[in-house]
Amino acid sequence: VTSFVIGVVLMNLFIAMLCHSYTLATQRVREDLLRDRAAAVLEQFAMREGVMTAFCPRRAKSIRRRRHSNMQQVYSVRSARRQPTPPEVLAEMNDAHVWVAIASSKVE
Repeated sequence: VTSFVIGVVLMNLFIAMLCHSYTLATQRVREDLLRDRAAAVLEQFAMREGVMTAFCPRRAKSIRRRRHSNMQQVYSVRSARRQPTPPEVLAEMNDAHVWVAIASSKVE
């Protein structure tokens, strides 16, 4: 009789812990999804940069140098003189993409 009661108690504790873990997982599902998507985008960008650096080192170096100098130019021009961004920098900035993840407040 005692072993049966201990078995039932342990089974109930297991079910309670399982339900608690499931509740925590469902509360974090949105954040985990956004984190996984951001990690996938970052991994793809890193792979592209790595392949470009490995197979086209000169091209990769020039692109990085140009990207860095253009961003410095944007920051220095806009902060020092408050002038509009030059057209060639705007053209390159229009080709750039930024992925932003924002959790909506709407509950579905």
